[in-house]
Amino acid sequence: MPVSEKQLKDSGVEWIGKIPQSWNIKTLRRLARVVNGATPKSDVPEFWDGNIKWATPEDLGKNEGKFISETRRMITEKGFESCGTNLLPKGSVVLSTRAPIGLCAVNTVPMCINQGCRGVIPEKELDTSFAYYVLIAGTKPLEALGTGSTFTELGRNLLLNFELPLPERQEQKRLAFFLDSKTSLIDRAIEEKRKLVELLKEKRAAMIHQAVTRGLDENAELVDSGVEWIGKIPQSWNISKAKTFIAAEKSGVWGDEAKGDGNDLPCLRVADFDHDHLSFGSVETIRNIDPKQQYRILKDGSVLIEKSGGGEKQPVGRAIYFHSNQKMVCANFIDSIETNNRVMPKFFTYALSAAYSAGLNTKAIKQSTGIQNLDTKSYFNEQFPLPPKETQVQVIDFLDSKTSLIDQAIEQVEKSIGLLMEYRGSLIFNVVTGKIIV
Repeated sequence: MPVSEKQLKDSGVEWIGKIPQSWNIKTLRRLARVVNGATPKSDVPEFWDGNIKWATPEDLGKNEGKFISETRRMITEKGFESCGTNLLPKGSVVLSTRAPIGLCAVNTVPMCINQGCRGVIPEKELDTSFAYYVLIAGTKPLEALGTGSTFTELGRNLLLNFELPLPERQEQKRLAFFLDSKTSLIDRAIEEKRKLVELLKEKRAAMIHQAVTRGLDENAELVDSGVEWIGKIPQSWNISKAKTFIAAEKSGVWGDEAKGDGNDLPCLRVADFDHDHLSFGSVETIRNIDPKQQYRILKDGSVLIEKSGGGEKQPVGRAIYFHSNQKMVCANFIDSIETNNRVMPKFFTYALSAAYSAGLNTKAIKQSTGIQNLDTKSYFNEQFPLPPKETQVQVIDFLDSKTSLIDQAIEQVEKSIGLLMEYRGSLIFNVVTGKIIV
């Protein structure tokens, strides 16, 4: 329940607001040691793959929950001694101070950090768990303190001067225990909802695969397609190499910086792809396209496929359907495809989605310098299902309708996840600033 206004006083700190009369405000430098991180030289093998854990903002971003005990990379004693990083005792708070600012976790084992993090080592007056929750509550004001042009970074002195609400230590422990209990319940609810979203996405992928490989007639006689990812198809269907569906394939163009003249055009990037809906979002990037390159302007009804980029969890090769009369181009990491009269472009997009879910694209991926590239010549040499045109229309109409219903269900679940996360953040803030009685 809320604390009575009479029991509160102005903290004098904008982000904190009012706090209980018995609480204090202190800077972090009076409550903890703050240490920097560093990185050993990457080209010295003897500095790496040792037994000292080495945390980065990437580790914090992938970490789930309050505690961190593992890191993606580890360094050796020589690596540790070479770079001037610090070994944090267990029970410290690892805080990311660049790319992004504000991710944090409590280490359960000794570990060192890179220069994108700082270690907060609480002293007697500050409880570690309370410090963790206060830093979470202070994420936005910490972000606001960041400086820099290439990327924002939270400097050590700014962090040391960051002001925190401070009750007595025993009260800190009690409040942190309360938050441990409540946030774990919220986190479990969020996790269950995220699992539901994944199940719905799996259902959508399975539905697309079923529709583009077997059609809608449950009584159709099926024959073996001879293609592993396709399986059985209706007897009246054919299979054909994807390249036989393509009338034209054009690479995208990046052009030059916008100049404010008639050659400035929106440039659709992979970041604009809405993979789940096989569509695209708002295109904000404007590039100046040489008139000689404007034959690459996208045509309504094209299929766009990502040919460079991707990563371990989301390999390159996703495709979307371009349905727009707006004059724009796509970036050079994308190819645009115009289909011939054998296949409808929307059906081909659904078929490419099914192929992607089946992992067919991975056979055509080539990787160099950390970037995945899709060999479209190889990929489009693969076999794809080819139903009669009228069946393609039926499949498109069916999937447009059914996937829309699934997408609406996903949207509702994701909205409830957002509300739970908002409640979680509000609860943490109100508890660590003493605005509610627990």
